[in-house]
Amino acid sequence: MEGEKSRGIEHADMTHSTPGPRPSITIQYNGVESVANMLLRQRALRVTTALAVAVALTAGVPAVAFAGSADGDIRLSALDLSPATVDASTGSATANLTWTITDSNASASTVQGTVEIRQRAADGEFTGPAYDVPFGLTQTATGDVSANYPATAQSSSYSYTFQVPQYVAGTAAVWAVERVTASDDQSDSLDAGSATLNRFASSVTATELQDASVPKIANVSFDNADQPTYLYDVGVSPTVGYLIEVTSADAGFWHGELHLRNTAGRTLDAAFSLQYGFDGSTSCGNGPDAGVNWGASDVMCDVVVSIPAGSPAGTWTLDSVQLTDTAGAKAKYSHLGELPVQVTDDSKLQAGDFSLNPTSVNNWSSVQKIALSLTPTGATGGISTVVVDTNPGCGGSTTQSPAVSADGSLTVSISMPPIYQKQCSVTGIAVVDGAGDVAVYGSTFDGPALNLVANQIPDTSAPVALSASLSSPTTTSTQGELLSVDVSSFAGVGEMDVEVYDSTTGTSAYYQYGGVTWTTSGTLKWGINLSGVAPGTYTVAFTLIDNGGLSTAYGYAPSASSNSQPMPGGPLQFTVAAS
Repeated sequence: MEGEKSRGIEHADMTHSTPGPRPSITIQYNGVESVANMLLRQRALRVTTALAVAVALTAGVPAVAFAGSADGDIRLSALDLSPATVDASTGSATANLTWTITDSNASASTVQGTVEIRQRAADGEFTGPAYDVPFGLTQTATGDVSANYPATAQSSSYSYTFQVPQYVAGTAAVWAVERVTASDDQSDSLDAGSATLNRFASSVTATELQDASVPKIANVSFDNADQPTYLYDVGVSPTVGYLIEVTSADAGFWHGELHLRNTAGRTLDAAFSLQYGFDGSTSCGNGPDAGVNWGASDVMCDVVVSIPAGSPAGTWTLDSVQLTDTAGAKAKYSHLGELPVQVTDDSKLQAGDFSLNPTSVNNWSSVQKIALSLTPTGATGGISTVVVDTNPGCGGSTTQSPAVSADGSLTVSISMPPIYQKQCSVTGIAVVDGAGDVAVYGSTFDGPALNLVANQIPDTSAPVALSASLSSPTTTSTQGELLSVDVSSFAGVGEMDVEVYDSTTGTSAYYQYGGVTWTTSGTLKWGINLSGVAPGTYTVAFTLIDNGGLSTAYGYAPSASSNSQPMPGGPLQFTVAAS
């Protein structure tokens, strides 16, 4: 950027500036302000300090009048930035900008545009980031706003409060309107530059603090915890995302550039910058986490880089990062050698004959291992590593120096967790040989999907109670009872319902359901709380529910459950004696 100045890297302690309030647009009529649905041209606010933005559409804003700026229907007829001087060293200085747009086209019904404010150097050239202020007008009624307010596309006036930055490269700066653009719905437009703006009071001179720091890298990582470290290049550019946290104590972060380098000596550059949306939101970079920011002093930049298709196979690393703050201070962090990814086109090393065994898995009782077989060809120095990725919930694997059979095949494994994992599929396979060559397959690496799927064996057998007993034939309401049930279950019992009812009347005296210690074969115990149960004879019933959702009921009266099975060993009854 013309006019930027570079200073040496400093390592002073840094503090974080506090972002200002989010910008808002209001429309004023009859002395009352109400939020309006403005027709805005969506331009990012390339600012590096949080702005207290308040753009107001008003009628009759005082301004320096001028007949027109150029031939055409739309004109900038008034503009004023005041006061002429401010002291911004405390960080609280503001300047008021007002302007009026006129449109001689009587058919125009809307107008919209942008005012750009920027630092102007002594030689008249503009430098640093632009503070862009979108504005717009619509006559569509919204909420409390009616269509008959005084402002029209033919004459509308605006005001904006500019938060003057606190830090610059020196101790003073001139901030000026660099450009005003506008357009209507009749294809008319305005692009007013210095020739027009110099006729107005369009600048303010500020006393400011000198920027005494440079932006720093606080952290760098992949932007995705599942970012594959092997990339498949078959005519489609593979991508890799980097998350770079930048801190900038004084002036605030502006823009940067990261540099990748591969083992063949090629380099790749990617630029990124901090941008503000008109709603006050911030973003930096082009990746999914570009909007996770804390003002200009602590910025998370998510930069996704496309590695050109046809690049030589080899490893790319994040080699260096250059950062620039809003005052032009630069810092370059070189020879990082971070976050390697290896690009391959599978031309030297290949693999095939993929298969899973078994493809129907009984994982109802425990974690199950599933064998993945494959046959590599073209390997140099044997096979050093096989990496297998799976769908979420399943367990992939990384196997070092796997044994190769006489037929040239090798076997590694994935794992299928118990009970709730219904399916495991292989989404990616990476094979690395002793020379470091790589072959990759599957959707993990943006290749064709692999048809390697293992499914859980369905649960078709309901649980069975082999026997059931009580701890005592006679108890009291304070002692309670202990129910023991020996079970057999293909999918494992994970839940029980237990009910106690009066043996004479059939009235329920106790009911509870919940999880039990999971088992396919063994004894389940259930404590029955008889608090408040009157003396008498009672019968116990229960339902076993397995992890596949199948159930079997025992001991219920036919009127309560027509599908209930007889209690093994006869009815479970006990007497509650008086305490």
